[in-house]
Amino acid sequence: MHKFLHRLGLYNTEEDKKEEKRRKLKEKELKKKRRLEEKKKKIITKNERTRRLHKFLHRLGLYNTEEDKKEEKRRKLKEKELKKKRRLEEKKKKGKKQLEFKETLRKKIFKFKSLIKKTKRYMKEKRTDKVASCYSKLKPLYNQLIAMPLETEEKEELYYRFNDIYLWVCKETYKKEQAELENERHEI
Repeated sequence: MHKFLHRLGLYNTEEDKKEEKRRKLKEKELKKKRRLEEKKKKIITKNERTRRLHKFLHRLGLYNTEEDKKEEKRRKLKEKELKKKRRLEEKKKKGKKQLEFKETLRKKIFKFKSLIKKTKRYMKEKRTDKVASCYSKLKPLYNQLIAMPLETEEKEELYYRFNDIYLWVCKETYKKEQAELENERHEI
């Protein structure tokens, strides 16, 4: 009876059941493969679309590729290093300039004071022509020193020393003029 039913297709033997299972498994595997292939195709098309879009946006300058991003990082690092280097160089230059400035300032002050001493010596000797010569050298030097950033006390000291010479020169020229006027009066 099983054979009869089997021939009619109403009864399945063990072999038929096994074969049916194998066929179903194959169908499931095929469906999985198709789904996987479809997913792969979707991913590939999506990636291709994204790649094309990025390429288009890159041409417009609206998207940076990985290479561009790396290049941008390198460029920024170089800029930072250059800025750092420039700052260090500027500090060095500034330090050198300050040292040079202090040195020139010190030299000018020394020159001014030595000229003052020399002038004082000529003043004691009453050598008006030498005092006037030194005064003409002192005036521009004094103007330079006053323009430089000195402490107030130092500026006052320079002013008083310079002013003493100025007053002496004025007094001596006045005496000289008075003496010449007296000579002219006696001659007349």
